[in-house]
Amino acid sequence: MKKINFFILGISLFFCNVLNAQDWRFGLSLAPTTNWFSNENKDIETSSKLSFGYGLIADYEFDDRYAVSTGFHFNKATAKFTPEPPTIGDTSEITLKVQYVEIPLTLKLKTNEFGYMTYFAQVGLTPGLAMSSRYDQEISGGEDIVNEKAKEFVNNINLSAMIGGGLEYSISETTSLFAGVFFQNGLLNVIEDNDGDSMSFGSLSLRVGIFF
Repeated sequence: MKKINFFILGISLFFCNVLNAQDWRFGLSLAPTTNWFSNENKDIETSSKLSFGYGLIADYEFDDRYAVSTGFHFNKATAKFTPEPPTIGDTSEITLKVQYVEIPLTLKLKTNEFGYMTYFAQVGLTPGLAMSSRYDQEISGGEDIVNEKAKEFVNNINLSAMIGGGLEYSISETTSLFAGVFFQNGLLNVIEDNDGDSMSFGSLSLRVGIFF
């Protein structure tokens, strides 16, 4: 997994150098994220979990106030759910942990600069590919399962609608710090084996970082 992450990061940095002479901006981000499951079955109880993501951002600025924003974002989506009301000997809680590499495709709208501050809003889609998936399972009256592979019932492909906004603080002609809040709503079922009930990941993240 680490080798794949470093490979993708290396390719990304290579393209950064190639495209730097054009209308591109590049940055790095860190994102504390709260994840949860959205589902249609009222018998399935869910709860949120905190995780951390990080990534490379690439903005193509086709106008002073508009840009297409993409890049690579590594997001560890972690959430808890209870399949059915627990009884003695039944599963009481499952924690699913899926490591996604996401390639957001969003439109960024920016204000004019006020002093050193620029405000922005983003909207678009975020496709994701599951690089690894594992789960912990607490069992009432039985032996718990810890860090078991979950490939058999987790979809490898995810897709989320994303909306967010924030601000940039300019510290030099080409460098700025940024912070923003982003909401992602899963559009695809992430679990294959759940009796046909739709269950998708949702998330709310605080992204902070720097543009070079």
